[in-house]
Amino acid sequence: MKTRITLLVMEVYDRPRANGVIPLKMLVDKEYKPISKYVSTKSEMDTITELLLEYSNLEVVYCYPNLVDFFHEKGSSECEVVYTISMPEHLIRVKNDGILADIEQVDLKERYVRSIEQTPRSIIREQ
Repeated sequence: MKTRITLLVMEVYDRPRANGVIPLKMLVDKEYKPISKYVSTKSEMDTITELLLEYSNLEVVYCYPNLVDFFHEKGSSECEVVYTISMPEHLIRVKNDGILADIEQVDLKERYVRSIEQTPRSIIREQ
């Protein structure tokens, strides 16, 4: 069985803008799709590390990927594991074919919407 890892790397803002909206950006590939890769001979964390280093300046030890979803269709030889990563604004630097796009520009499959909606839009913690 082939396993694909999809990372929903989101840049969240500390405060809402004047219109009350909290902007959300996502790290995507050149086709405006969330970054993903098949796990080959390496471990899951090694694959996540490779993905982050290929598309950004992020290191897995500092961004804490959260496992949020798993998809497998009956009869398929593939499965998909979805992680989210939330980073404060201005910390993500893109590399190679990576793009930091507004969420409205991203080509999202319907099944990722649930994962994004469950991820807090703010990194401010109440005291």
